[in-house]
Amino acid sequence: MDDRHTAPCGLYCLDCIPSQREFFQSVRALRDRLGELRFEHYAELKVRQVPPLADHSRFLDVLQAIESLECPAPCRDGGGNPDCLVKACVAERGVRGCWECGERESCERLAPLLRVHPNLLTHLDLISRHGPIGWLEHRRAHYRWSEPPSHDKGV
Repeated sequence: MDDRHTAPCGLYCLDCIPSQREFFQSVRALRDRLGELRFEHYAELKVRQVPPLADHSRFLDVLQAIESLECPAPCRDGGGNPDCLVKACVAERGVRGCWECGERESCERLAPLLRVHPNLLTHLDLISRHGPIGWLEHRRAHYRWSEPPSHDKGV
């Protein structure tokens, strides 16, 4: 195991949906198979019996939008957002990641990530303590959608 999947911001690339290769292969396979079957013609014929088929072209748009989310590589290997302010900051400061920065608690560059990744600061503390590989066994869910639903909050 290496540390290339621990992104400079403290996210673990393999927890991220855009890094799920098999998922994107399935999306492409579905889109391709629908095209091979000429499903759009079938949908036109069946729309009276199955009204949601009227949205077939919209469904293809959604599949294309999903495909566009795929990340080609971990951040450390050139993947991720090419305009990422965190990657730029880490490079500018000459550190491996935000876990080496004493300003992470109030960092404006991390603020947008904190809205989606509620445990990010905890994870940065874990990386600081255990290193970019050792923290993996201690991490919690990164993403709001990967945490169990909270029934006491009406979610």
